[in-house]
Amino acid sequence: MKRKKSEVEFKNFCKRQGLYWHKFADILICPVCRNTIWQSNKMPDFEVTYCGTKTLVEVKQGTGKYGAWNFGNEESGIRPIQRDALFEWKATQNTMPWLFLVLGTGRAPKGRGAFLIPWTHWVAEEKKLLNEGQKSIRFTGGQKRNADVLLAEYRLDWIKADDDFVGGWSLPWGHIFYTFLNVAETTGLLRSVADFDIRLVNDIMENINDRFKP
Repeated sequence: MKRKKSEVEFKNFCKRQGLYWHKFADILICPVCRNTIWQSNKMPDFEVTYCGTKTLVEVKQGTGKYGAWNFGNEESGIRPIQRDALFEWKATQNTMPWLFLVLGTGRAPKGRGAFLIPWTHWVAEEKKLLNEGQKSIRFTGGQKRNADVLLAEYRLDWIKADDDFVGGWSLPWGHIFYTFLNVAETTGLLRSVADFDIRLVNDIMENINDRFKP
């Protein structure tokens, strides 16, 4: 499974959930000479916006025969500079970043699964696994700890294609990501009310000023 496939699946997930996504560019190449203008590996893969509230999402997927993610590997894991960006975002923006993880090589949902995990929750689980000597994680089978058990509460549903959407991952009821959606909706509503109150006050002041014009 190519890396781009998991990113396409994440974009389709965003579309299904009504999320706006922005993909951070890792590299900018000149369209004329094809030389690299700049390259950055600092930011995670996506910035996601819902009702005006933003968060960050890193997308990872399993590879190889079993579709396992080698999170303990320097190349396939999350780079230290990206970790710093995720921790900094949580500290300064007060919203939880997320890990979108796709594992397995078969057909979804039995042979392949996707998980949307709060960043700090994954860091805690990752630390436990590394302490036990486990540096990779499979979707199911073959290991002491697998994603289908360890990350079960973060698993996404697989929805077949219909007239409105292509087949893909969907947020099940009760998933913790609804916390982010609810907070974003509330914040967006309060922001709209505040904007309306400001416009209303401005209109009232204009009417008062018009009445007292000489």
